[in-house]
Amino acid sequence: MTINRITCIFTSVFCVFQSWSVPKTSNEFTLQWRRKKSLEDKKLYVQQIITAENGPQILKAIFKNEIPFGLLGELAKILNSERDNYGKNLLHDTLKCLSETGRFSMSLTFLSSDEKEALKMLIDYLVSEGLDCTELKTGYPL
Repeated sequence: MTINRITCIFTSVFCVFQSWSVPKTSNEFTLQWRRKKSLEDKKLYVQQIITAENGPQILKAIFKNEIPFGLLGELAKILNSERDNYGKNLLHDTLKCLSETGRFSMSLTFLSSDEKEALKMLIDYLVSEGLDCTELKTGYPL
């Protein structure tokens, strides 16, 4: 138990001191994404990007040509599982910007039923929070 606690403390401190920069391209994002071995590391990576200044717009720029295969579903699941940690407006803007990326409709076709459900739950959550999600429902025909 002591070893696990020390490991957790070391990991937390290590994460604070790691150098980190926002990726500029889909390739840079994907390379960093694949290096993340745990779900927690991936959640932190997404959080760092979308909570940066103009985070949703950064994602849109990163994936301007397309979202790599499988990534949209992983992002959807992470955003849904962490939705209480983000403001409703940030989630809305993130989903909107992702829907404006290249070949987005093709990315939707490759989603699993669990990933589609995560997106549906996110949009339903935003509607329940009083946001107008008409555009999102059009962009995400699930």
